[in-house]
Amino acid sequence: MPKTLQELTIRDDFMFAAVMTDREQCRQFLSTALEMNILSVDVITEKTFE
Repeated sequence: MPKTLQELTIRDDFMFAAVMTDREQCRQFLSTALEMNILSVDVITEKTFE
């Protein structure tokens, strides 16, 4: 049975990707996880080729 959005954690692939592909969310998450002030991050999204 699929999880609801409220049940997702950073360990779920979808939530990890959602956080890590947004520059500000990624910066805030890393600042909290590492307990240090991070001024900026560069986010490079995965590219797909058809």
